[in-house]
Amino acid sequence: MNRGAAAASGDVLLFLHADTKLPEGACSMIRESLMNRNVVAGAFRLGFDTARPFLALVSLIASLRTRVLRLPFGDQAIFIRREYFDRIGGYRNFPVMEDLDLMRRIRRRGGRIALLRARVKSSSRRWDRGGDLKTSLMNWRMRMRYRRGEDPALIAGSYYPDWSRDQDRGAAVILFLKLPGTGGVKTRLAAEIGSDAAEALYRCMVRDVF
Repeated sequence: MNRGAAAASGDVLLFLHADTKLPEGACSMIRESLMNRNVVAGAFRLGFDTARPFLALVSLIASLRTRVLRLPFGDQAIFIRREYFDRIGGYRNFPVMEDLDLMRRIRRRGGRIALLRARVKSSSRRWDRGGDLKTSLMNWRMRMRYRRGEDPALIAGSYYPDWSRDQDRGAAVILFLKLPGTGGVKTRLAAEIGSDAAEALYRCMVRDVF
């Protein structure tokens, strides 16, 4: 996330989970909340992409917790002024709980965190896969362990079973692609711009992905 922030050019950073959708008009809501110069960061209310009663209860509890503690989590689409983000050192290199750590540091510094009333829609896939009650209890235990001061790396080992093993052996990302060659890549585009230009563009795209 720090790398993404470093590559961004805007004055406001929005950290959006890949499985979370923003509400309509989200950018306008963010801009309006930051009209108050005392506000340095903020987040939306938590919602899910299902009407399942249990997750509606999870959403309600999360909203109440956020209102009382002023500590939104990453799945609530955290936004923050870029200047302030850089000033406090961005996210710490934690495998989990990095969002909670960021919000706690903001609060300790006296920064104001805006809590918008609109809801994001997060995917329910983790609850679907792990079970509603079991997944919620696991999340609660993780937060309690972090608040007791436990090392986030140890917490990550229970949350992501393969995480510790991957740290030992070195995790890898494997990219599958066609070997660049004239006439063998981007053939539909080549019909419009020519095979040589299509191959050159393909090589640029591969470099961008790497």
